[in-house]
Amino acid sequence: ERGNKGAALTTFISLAGRYLVLMPNNPRADGISRRIEGDERAQLKEAMNDVQVPKSMGIIVRTAGIGRSSKELQWDLNYLVQFWEAISEAASERKAPFLIH
Repeated sequence: ERGNKGAALTTFISLAGRYLVLMPNNPRADGISRRIEGDERAQLKEAMNDVQVPKSMGIIVRTAGIGRSSKELQWDLNYLVQFWEAISEAASERKAPFLIH
């Protein structure tokens, strides 16, 4: 639930990692948390230049990503991509209804 609203169903899936949020079906999502400003934002933009994001996916850097290297960000992304692939595989192999995650 969100505030006074009930549960919501969406196809805009997002998986939160330590430093990143992966949006596997939204390749246009690409950015840094709005709460990160100034030099920290510039540093993260620089670090993200070396991160290899799959074409069909989008990411947002969380505030926990401040001060992290491109290697650490890539590690988090790789974990989230593997997690998404496991979810996708489970969804395609099993009959509904079942708990995916």
